[in-house]
Amino acid sequence: MLQASEMQKRFTHLQQTVSEASQTCHAVATIPKDLMKWVDELDNECKSAKKVMSSRDEDRIRQWVDDLEQSDSIVPARFGEALYHALADPKQLMVVKAAEHNDWIGHIVDTWWQGAIGFLLAPSH
Repeated sequence: MLQASEMQKRFTHLQQTVSEASQTCHAVATIPKDLMKWVDELDNECKSAKKVMSSRDEDRIRQWVDDLEQSDSIVPARFGEALYHALADPKQLMVVKAAEHNDWIGHIVDTWWQGAIGFLLAPSH
């Protein structure tokens, strides 16, 4: 189990990412409605979690994380592909073959990381 401070750090990053995804979904008219609905649900879950995380009550935080892990739903790949196709360049779709939702990191190699980091550090076009 992670320490509360590490959970807070990871949650803050997750919350920012979900917020950006939500803004993108609502700004792009071609985003499928089911993707937008799913991102909205995730955004609502993050808002609920923010209250728990701000309590700094380690037992409450651990319970919330345990509950979340039990209710984890798999994100269909088509949602990621739809988001990719809706975004403007520069963009790069990086698919992790044969990976499941929660074990993808065990399926990637150094060249994947090099490609991801290289893309992120490349000057914008």
